[in-house]
Amino acid sequence: MSDTEQGEKPDDQQKNESDSIDIDALKTELDKWKNDFLYLKAEFENFKKRSIKERSDLIKYGGEYAFIGILAVLDNFDRALKVSSEEGSFKSLKDGVELIAKEFRSVLQQYGVTEIPAQGARFDPALHDAVGSANSDTVAEGYVASVVKTPYKFHDKIIRAGQVIVSLGPKKGEKETSSEATPDDNAK
Repeated sequence: MSDTEQGEKPDDQQKNESDSIDIDALKTELDKWKNDFLYLKAEFENFKKRSIKERSDLIKYGGEYAFIGILAVLDNFDRALKVSSEEGSFKSLKDGVELIAKEFRSVLQQYGVTEIPAQGARFDPALHDAVGSANSDTVAEGYVASVVKTPYKFHDKIIRAGQVIVSLGPKKGEKETSSEATPDDNAK
C-alpha cells in the first residue's frame, strides 16, 4: 500500500504544484484585468468631468464672439453721439446711425441671425403677429401693409415673429364717397 501511496503522492504533488502555478497565473491575470478596469474607470470619470466643464464653459462663454461684435457697434454709437453733439448736424447724426445699423445687421448675419422680409408679404401666422389691420390702396387684402417689428430667424429657427399691420384692401365705398363729396364741394 505504501508503494501505491507513494506513487500517488508524486502525482498529487505534481497536480498540486500545477494547480498552484495555475492559481498564481490566474491571480496575476486577474490583478492585471482589475488594474486595467480601474484605469479605464478613472479615465472615464475624468472624461465625464472634462465634458461637464467644457459644456458649462460653452454655455457661460458661448456668446463671447457675438458680444465682441456688438461692442464694436456700441463704440460706433458713442462716436456718433460725440460727433453729433460737437457739430450739431442732424444729417450727419442720421447718416452715422444708418451706418451703425448697417454694421449691426452685418454682425448679426455673421452669427446666423437674419431678417425675414415682411413688408408686402402674404400674412403668415407662423412668421407674423397681427397687431392691427388697415385699409390700403397699394397692398392687397391679407398681405402685410406695414411692419411694426421685423421678424428674425437664427439659422433656420424663427427667434422673433414680426409684429405687422395687415391690409384689409381698399376701403369699401371710398370712391363713391369722394365722388359724392365733389358736388358738395362745388356747391360751396
